[in-house]
Amino acid sequence: MGTHPIEVQKIYEMTELNYQHSLELFCRNAFGESHPEIGYEAVSSRAVGYAKGVPLALKVIGSNLATRKSIRAWEYALKDYERTPRKGIQDVLKISYDVLEPNAQTVFLDIACFFKGERIEYVEEILEEFSAQSNIEELVNKSLLIVEHGCLDMHDLIQDMGREIVRQEAPNPAGRSRLWFHQDVIDVLSDENFLWLQCD
Repeated sequence: MGTHPIEVQKIYEMTELNYQHSLELFCRNAFGESHPEIGYEAVSSRAVGYAKGVPLALKVIGSNLATRKSIRAWEYALKDYERTPRKGIQDVLKISYDVLEPNAQTVFLDIACFFKGERIEYVEEILEEFSAQSNIEELVNKSLLIVEHGCLDMHDLIQDMGREIVRQEAPNPAGRSRLWFHQDVIDVLSDENFLWLQCD
């Protein structure tokens, strides 16, 4: 009896920064300098606390808040992070996904599931109907995506966060919007009930 390949769950070892280094990294992404702007000291300290010293989270949270142009807007945005104090770092990262417009969310999920490592021009052509060019730029600005040597890349944690969003759509892969794991594709296409529904 053959065995089916399984999807391997990655384990990450993350180096945590101390408070001062965390604040500096956060500020470089939020303000473009190594210290908070005048008046933003307290809200910056709160934001740094939610990242738990994880460099990736500091970059993503800082980039997310960089688009907010007032302390009041920061206070409002920080309420989302306050709702996830006991959750994992992926829950913190997901907040930056949740505030995206629908087309940007679509582009993000498609890249996380299918297009990591692909040429940017190719992906922009495939996802043109979702305003891929402008939305890829937004994803880069929010530190959810990287463009290196003309190719799209993202941190493994961010990719896994995107794929987990798709997994949560339905317990059965047949009910999900995207399939990337080849065994899921085989199982869904060989499911008689799925084929009957497609022909109905």
